[in-house]
Amino acid sequence: MDDQKNIYPENTGGFRILTDEDLMPYGIHSDKKMKDVPAKYLLWLSDNDKCSRSVRAYITDNEDTIYKQAGRPLPKRGLSHCTHPRKMTRRL
Repeated sequence: MDDQKNIYPENTGGFRILTDEDLMPYGIHSDKKMKDVPAKYLLWLSDNDKCSRSVRAYITDNEDTIYKQAGRPLPKRGLSHCTHPRKMTRRL
């Protein structure tokens, strides 16, 4: 039962936390370990609002590495992942 807590901890709202060794859960790279999924593909998912909660959390947890591998600068803090900056509206 403790193993189940690591997979679905209470603070995640019940979704699975992906690690580098987990398989990509969907898409054209679904047979690859997360660490082997191309960074540009992960960022494409993010930019086009195609992320599941698990993939979004993986990108957030590994953003320094993913952005570096993709050759893109890190976004400014305050932008939410899986939302393209041009699509965002300013909240007052």
